[in-house]
Amino acid sequence: MTELPSPPWFADGGVSDPERRMADLEHYAHEFFRLCNPRLMQRLPPEDQRDLQRDIILHFIADNFRVLRQFRQTGANFDAWFCTVCLNQMKDFLKKRNRYRQVVFDDPDGAAQLAAHDRTQQNPEEATHRRRLVAEVSRGIGLLDRYCRLLIRLGGEEFRPREIVRVLRWPQEKAKKVSDDLAYCKEKLRKLLAERGITDI
Repeated sequence: MTELPSPPWFADGGVSDPERRMADLEHYAHEFFRLCNPRLMQRLPPEDQRDLQRDIILHFIADNFRVLRQFRQTGANFDAWFCTVCLNQMKDFLKKRNRYRQVVFDDPDGAAQLAAHDRTQQNPEEATHRRRLVAEVSRGIGLLDRYCRLLIRLGGEEFRPREIVRVLRWPQEKAKKVSDDLAYCKEKLRKLLAERGITDI
């Protein structure tokens, strides 16, 4: 299995220096946004980007780092987990402004769900099919190894290989490997779904 980077020290729930923890988390977040700014955020005006980044940082530190403490329960790679939480916050932000209509949503455990068009645009048969598709894709992704789940998650969020290597803190030369690995993982997922009769994705 491909080795994933170790989490930063402030991800440890037992740390007793909240001021230093907050400062280092803020530094990490600003570096993350500088190096791996998701396209969802790039589409916003600069002032909205700044507001959203501030809200995301507050989300992690509110209630005595409640969200940050949840990381230890996931067993996930910290950078990818942080990215997922950020993306979910961005989606909430955009939904409130009616700028976000169709998404790929990933929960912190890595079980993906495909978001559908507004229910008002679907007939009952399409809605039932979409729910089954969501459940089967989520189940299929859950059967993949952790590295594939990570690549599928980031690929589903429109991260390109050169952006994925930044999230993984790997050198840019590994972008081609990530691209090949992502294609392999997608094919593996397609085969798992085909075994369950899902061929229309």
